[in-house]
Amino acid sequence: MNHRFHERGFIIPDFIFSILLASALGVLMFSVSYSLAVVEITQYVSYSIARAHLAGNKSSAAQKQKAMAKYNSLVNSRSSLSQIYKNGWFEAARPDIRGGPSADGQTFNRDLAGGSDKPSRNWFIGVSIPLNIKLLQLQLPLLGDSAPNHPNGFLTHISSMLIREVSEDECRKFMTSRGDALGQLPSGQQFYRRDAYVPLEDNGC
Repeated sequence: MNHRFHERGFIIPDFIFSILLASALGVLMFSVSYSLAVVEITQYVSYSIARAHLAGNKSSAAQKQKAMAKYNSLVNSRSSLSQIYKNGWFEAARPDIRGGPSADGQTFNRDLAGGSDKPSRNWFIGVSIPLNIKLLQLQLPLLGDSAPNHPNGFLTHISSMLIREVSEDECRKFMTSRGDALGQLPSGQQFYRRDAYVPLEDNGC
């Protein structure tokens, strides 16, 4: 009996198995690496939006409009950066912009893992972008479904916390309320005249 003749071709199943397994692992490594790179890019996008939001303006609504304009220019335009979110692998949804108690009354205090130790003092204000990573939803040979518990992809939030500057409207309201408070002081009633009070920001509130 010729054993060499009967053993001919035995390496072919092993070769096919190893090629399929190596290909599946290669695709998985590429997906994870590319997803982490896009997360870093999205972090830049959220930081750019937060910077546009923090700059002083006429009102807090105008500050939010500036932030949305920056989002549209980076994600919804025809720029090379926006093409990352148009290939079906990644989706950067509309950002959640919160201006704080003096603007829209919203902060990210409750979104933190441990919460804020002093919610009346620590205001976490900024931008959070929901990022849906559909690239990691794969059907790999020999490995199966990479995300059996996430049929719509992996969803995370990329945030940038930057305290915005006060708007002109907020500054005027603060100066007016300060004038009213001065008029209610016992000592202020002797010399304070409401019609003579001039709100003056003095380079800020």
